[in-house]
Amino acid sequence: MNITTLTNKGFSARFFALLTVASLVMTVLPVAVFSAYAIVEATNAPTLDSVSPDRGSIELTTGQNFILEVDAADVDGDLKSLEVDHSLGKFSGTPDAEQLPEFTVYAAADNVFGSPEAESAFGAEGVSVEFDAATDKWTIDFGPVITDKFVANEGITFYLVLKDEAGNKLGTMSPTSADNTFAYTMSRAAVVEEEPRSSGGGGSSSGTRIRDRVEPTPLVLGVVDSSLPTDEELTGVLTSVSGILVAIQSGNEAGDISDEDAEKLVAQLSEILSILLRLY
Repeated sequence: MNITTLTNKGFSARFFALLTVASLVMTVLPVAVFSAYAIVEATNAPTLDSVSPDRGSIELTTGQNFILEVDAADVDGDLKSLEVDHSLGKFSGTPDAEQLPEFTVYAAADNVFGSPEAESAFGAEGVSVEFDAATDKWTIDFGPVITDKFVANEGITFYLVLKDEAGNKLGTMSPTSADNTFAYTMSRAAVVEEEPRSSGGGGSSSGTRIRDRVEPTPLVLGVVDSSLPTDEELTGVLTSVSGILVAIQSGNEAGDISDEDAEKLVAQLSEILSILLRLY
C-alpha cells in the first residue's frame, strides 16, 4: 500500500464524516428553529372579560341610544379584532329590506374601523366606535337610527368572536355557543304626558310665570300716572284689580303660578290701591 492510497483513504473518511455532520445539521436545525419559534409565538386565545349591558331585557328612555361595550383581554398582547354578527344579519332569515350590516372592528384606537371606507359606512348609519388600548375595550354606540330598528324588532342577539394576530380566537360563528351569544329584548319607556291643570282645585306652586296666568291692563298700570281718574276709570280699575286678585288666588291654588310671581303682582296692586286711597 503506497502513501497515495493511504492519503485517499484518509480524505474519504474525513469527507464522509463531514457529510454525515452536515446531514444531521440540515435535519435537526429546521426542527430546532421551528421549535424555538413555536415557543415565542402567541399561543393564548383572547378572553372576554365582560360585555355590557348584561344579557336580558333593556328599557331605553326617549332618545337613548343602545351602547354595547366589549371588554377583552389578551395575555400575549396581540389582540387584533372583534367580529360582530347578529340576528338581523344576512343569513338570519330577516327580510332583505330589514337586514342590518354585520361588521368587524379592530384593536387600534387610531384605526378602529380598519379603513376609511368602513369608517364612512359606519358614519352613514350613525354608528360610532371607540377602542381603549389601555383596557382592550370597544365601545359601540349604535346611534338613533339603528337603535330604533332594534326597538322595532323588540330586540337583537349578538354573536361575538375575538381574534389575535397569531390567528387564535375566542368563539366561532359556525357554530355559535352560549359563551359568545348575547341576546337582548329591547323597548322604550312610555312617555308620560302631563295632564292640563284646571283653574279650580288645590295644588302646589309650579313656578309658571305670572304673565302666563294674568296680564295687568294698561288702565291698571296707568293709575300711578293719573292725577285724578274719572268715575268710569275708577270703576274699571277696581274691576281689573278684583279680577286679578281672584286670578291670583285660583291660579296659585291650582299651582299655575309661583308664589314669588304672585307676591310681585300683589305688591304692585297694593301700590295701586295705596295711590287710589291717597287720591280719595
